[in-house]
Order: sequence, then C-alpha cells, then structure tokens
Amino acid sequence: MENKKTTPNEPQNDIYELLRKVVETNEENIKSTKQTESVHLEARNFYQSAQNAIIGSTNMMQKAIQFVRKELDYIWDYKTSIPESIPAHLSETTVNFFEKIEKHIKFIFPGSIGILSLAAIILFGTGHFAFKWYSESIRAKSEIRQDILDEIKRDGKAIFEIKDYDQLKYNTDLMNKWMKKNPKDGERFMKFKEGFESK
Repeated sequence: MENKKTTPNEPQNDIYELLRKVVETNEENIKSTKQTESVHLEARNFYQSAQNAIIGSTNMMQKAIQFVRKELDYIWDYKTSIPESIPAHLSETTVNFFEKIEKHIKFIFPGSIGILSLAAIILFGTGHFAFKWYSESIRAKSEIRQDILDEIKRDGKAIFEIKDYDQLKYNTDLMNKWMKKNPKDGERFMKFKEGFESK
C-alpha cells in the first residue's frame, strides 16, 4: 500500500527536488558572480594604479629631459663664451728677445744631435776596446799560469792541496812507527811493496 501512497507523491517530490536543485544552482551562480565581480574590481584597481604609475613616470621623464636640455644649453653657452685665443701685445724688445732665443734653438738643436751622435760612437768604441783588452788580459793570465805549471812539472814537482799533503805525511809517519815496533811485519810489508811496484 505504501507503494501506492508514494506513487502519487512522486511527481510532487520530483518538483520539490527540481526546485531545490534550481535554488542551489542559483546560489552557486550568485557566489561565482560575486567572486568574479571582486576579481574584476581588483583588476580594474590594478589597471588604474598601473596607469597612474605610468603617467607619473612619464611626467618625471619629461621633467628630467627638460633639466638635461637646460644643462646642455648652459654648458654650450659657457663653452661659446670662452675665447679661443687671447691676443698678447708684446713690446718690441720682448719680440726681439724671443727671436734671438729661436735662432739659438735652431742652431743648438742640430749641434746637440751631432754631439749626442759623437758621444754614442765614443761610448761604443770604448766598450769594444775594453772588452778586447779584458779578453786579452784573461788569455795572457791563463798563458802565464800554464807556463808556471809547465815549469814546475819539468822540475819534477807538482802542486797538491795542503790537506792531501798533510794526510800523506801523517800516513807515512804512522807506517814508519809501525815498522819500528814490528820489524818482522815491516820486512814482509817492504817485500810486498817492492813486488807491487815492480808490476
């Protein structure tokens, strides 16, 4: 029976359900519209503030350009006000004095170049002869030294370091003392030495 009761109410329930959905949809549309309006207002405010900033910066740029133009005009006026040459009114004696100095400079300059050239030639010549003399003196010293060494060699002598000579003298004295203390071993050593030297 309940099925029969619900059936006649079903179209009425559908209408209420449909009406409820329409109301919900309208409420969602209203919320969405409000959000869209707030976003639109924010965008418009941002656009206006950006437009104001651009206008402000444009005004500042125009003021800066005007300032630069004024400064350039001032600099140009100042530059053109500076004279390019200043006439000097010199007396006759001053002009004669400067003419004499000019003549001396014309004479001195070529003369100083000649003196400088002569000094350079003397410098290089002296250096060349000094180098030759030094080379010859070293060669002469080495020849004299070689002559002295050859003369010592002809006399049957030689040059030794003092340290080596002292060591040899010490060893010889030591060997002689040993041979005096050990005469038998000393004789054997002398025979060995003679045999060794004969080879």
